[in-house]
Amino acid sequence: MGSRRFTRLILDIVAAGESAAQELAPYVAVQIHLVAERSTLTPGELFVACVRFIQWAKKSNLQKVLTPAVEAWARAGWAHAIEEQRFNLRNPAFTVPPIRALLESSDTGLTFPGRLAVAAQPAVHHQLGEAFRQFLLSL
Repeated sequence: MGSRRFTRLILDIVAAGESAAQELAPYVAVQIHLVAERSTLTPGELFVACVRFIQWAKKSNLQKVLTPAVEAWARAGWAHAIEEQRFNLRNPAFTVPPIRALLESSDTGLTFPGRLAVAAQPAVHHQLGEAFRQFLLSL
């Protein structure tokens, strides 16, 4: 697929918010649409978007530019989730303290959202495979 056609495909997906494609770029485009269209995501949506943004930023040539934005967005989103959407979290008495501890940490770069995604996973209805979990912790 040519560069111009691929760019158009991604922009169409961002605009529509849906794609049947299984590759990372279209998947991330759907998450960008969700983030852009909604002022607040559910914790489950936040988790999926965070994981996809981490994957995309890690592979991107623009990693140095994307990483601070992903880090700040994840920090703000999860701070909101544990304060304002606690009722949407699974077992908040157990799952909120590890998330809060990471939010208060000085972790930076992709290390922060990677560790945050691992800490947040028990709070949502999504599972991480062990290999992917290790990938997130190794960032």
